[in-house]
Amino acid sequence: MRTILILAVIALGGASQIMEDCNLHHQYEVSFEKGTCKYRNQTLKDGASLRLQFPCEEWVCNATQRTLTVDG
Repeated sequence: MRTILILAVIALGGASQIMEDCNLHHQYEVSFEKGTCKYRNQTLKDGASLRLQFPCEEWVCNATQRTLTVDG
């Protein structure tokens, strides 16, 4: 059923609009200070990870390389 809905949206040319709407929800900035990653009012030490249930995400901090990986 999802596949049919996705194909219908693509056929109607709405895929770019959907992606644009999804991107509007990500208004958080990541900052790196003193070996930590700060994101969504959470602070993780370098090498630490955080698993969330809602939204279903896992964050991994690499403050050395100034990256925060969010999988979900």
